[in-house]
Amino acid sequence: MIGQTHPARHDSNARVDQPTGEPLLLTEDCACDRRGCDAISKVHIGDPVAEYAGSTHVSPGRITANSDLSFALASRSNGIDIGQVFVKLGGLYLLRKHPGADGRWEDMALTTDRPVTYAGGIAMLPGGTRFLVATQGDDARCSTKGFGVSLFGVDGIDYAARHLSGELAHLDSDLPIAEIVLTASGEQAHLLAVPYSDATSRIGPLVMTVDVATLREIAPRVRLQPVDDVDHSCDWVGMASAHAALSPDERYLVVNRYGRAELQVVDLRTRVARTVRVPMAGIPGTMGLDFSRGAANHGMLAVHGQIRIAVFAWRDGQPTLVSSVAVDPPTTDGSSAPAGDIAWDGAGAHVIAAISTSGPAEFAVWRVANEGRSLARTSLIRVCAIDELNYPNDIFSLNHVLAPPTATASPPPPSATPFPSPTPTATPPPTGTPTRPRPTASPTTPPTAVALPIYLPVALREVCVPAERHVDAVLVVDASSSMLELTAARRPKLDAAREAAGVFLDQLHLAAGDQAAIVAFNSQATLLAPLTGSRSQLDEALGRLAVAEQTRIDLGIETARLELAGPRRRAGNQAVLVVLTDGRANPDGPDAAVDEARQAKQAGAIVYTIGLGEALDEAALAEMAGGGGRFYRAPDAEALAGIYREIAGTIPCPAEAFWGRRLRPVTARRAIGPASAYLAPREAP
Repeated sequence: MIGQTHPARHDSNARVDQPTGEPLLLTEDCACDRRGCDAISKVHIGDPVAEYAGSTHVSPGRITANSDLSFALASRSNGIDIGQVFVKLGGLYLLRKHPGADGRWEDMALTTDRPVTYAGGIAMLPGGTRFLVATQGDDARCSTKGFGVSLFGVDGIDYAARHLSGELAHLDSDLPIAEIVLTASGEQAHLLAVPYSDATSRIGPLVMTVDVATLREIAPRVRLQPVDDVDHSCDWVGMASAHAALSPDERYLVVNRYGRAELQVVDLRTRVARTVRVPMAGIPGTMGLDFSRGAANHGMLAVHGQIRIAVFAWRDGQPTLVSSVAVDPPTTDGSSAPAGDIAWDGAGAHVIAAISTSGPAEFAVWRVANEGRSLARTSLIRVCAIDELNYPNDIFSLNHVLAPPTATASPPPPSATPFPSPTPTATPPPTGTPTRPRPTASPTTPPTAVALPIYLPVALREVCVPAERHVDAVLVVDASSSMLELTAARRPKLDAAREAAGVFLDQLHLAAGDQAAIVAFNSQATLLAPLTGSRSQLDEALGRLAVAEQTRIDLGIETARLELAGPRRRAGNQAVLVVLTDGRANPDGPDAAVDEARQAKQAGAIVYTIGLGEALDEAALAEMAGGGGRFYRAPDAEALAGIYREIAGTIPCPAEAFWGRRLRPVTARRAIGPASAYLAPREAP
């Protein structure tokens, strides 16, 4: 019944009747000693009584579960110790159906060897025996170090000690990981990393793609626009408001923009992101996202717009508004996470969304009918019986554990309102006729489960493994007199550049085949260290960086180019130049430097440029890098270490080495433009 409130049963284990609606897992953040508050609860759509209202443990946030929702884990949305059962801040909330014959439910707080990141991502792998969780270096909410993702096994849980141990793999990150989005196979994961302060906004947000078993990056990173307009220090609004969803065909990752009425669409094949405006009247920004993988409304995208929710048709990376409805806004102050979540049920017939923080309910359910044109609210869901302060957090449904779908999305209805033309945030990918068959569904016939052919991309055979590729990298460092100016940390910019170069060298496998060289430039260029695998020789060269007048970027690139063409170059190693400058080319203009970079690229080198400070010729630096997101801007030298680390992580799998970005030239008798001059890689035989 519309408007019906669903109370949480206190003695949940006494229930004997069998729920009939589809199950959901919900997290709620209210630090009060009531069942269903500060808890994971299990409810059923259309049922007024929770199957299990969890007991209070510190603020569960993002949630994951196994395929039948009988085992769930949630990270923390904040670190308030309410004095109930003591937990180490940054641990996990666990809910499970006890394996004993009585089938009772139980929940507990888990401590962990490596602290779990507040508001961080968490994802259970298919099979329910392993999971990924965002971690950090200490258990303080405002940690500024040690971020990453860890892989654990469920068998590492000691239920008696209420402790998780036995980390199976780990990935380090300069930024906290807000979302972990798995592919259907569970073999790869897409990580949404967001800044936690103004300083870290210089290197993010970004999307990383990893091999789950090893947690090694297997594709170039994708840089995004901020999720929030301002990256605040320690209040974690960006983390709390970050959401991401993977399209059913697994080609596109959609990321919200909390502070703007926009979405970011990441093409995971080309590793390019673009921004699209959301035509939802009056919304201040976007929050939760979810694609339907059910038979009904398959492939449609649900979006939470803070004061409205909407359903979009989705075709080839392009969303089209179908319908929307007003909602009471949930919390948007960053005090709980994830803010404003939304989810489809497993059947694809309903959308569940977080609603008001003050009132009789935290979540609401809408039936989605008539190809998305009809959104009718059917019920409210209440798990915490406190009207004054309800913080609805995450929603986990059977839609999140479905196998790869066998039906395709209906085309957008004729009356739908399309998005305006997208604004690209990187060089747009080539367009043209798709090279793969695309099964379509009739717009008037409901989708049915049918057997369809599966087209396996060449990525299954051609994953770029960074440790198996080697580089010959030349660090070209500006040593002009302006590099003696002080950074925000009150040290010379040159010292920060030395440290950042050392961070870059830390990421190389110098003992296993990588080489590096150091070039300094001012009025002339000096090869301080030729290509070598000796770290001591490289460190000694960095210590000999000395400043002088002028900024001859062209001489620096020329010296690096000649070294890469010389006898010390190792056959098979990828040639790389990383050029750092804090000013414009002088006394001559940038043309000579652009020409030197062009020659280096023609010889097969990848060129990255880093502009430090404000007095830059950004157009020339971008032209030297040649696009592909290889020009970086650092307003202050203290951001250089993060940029160098990101470049080092991207180098082993550049566009030319990764299947999704490498393009195959087409031989044609007539002239064809650049947009149509390439086709996607050949299908794997």
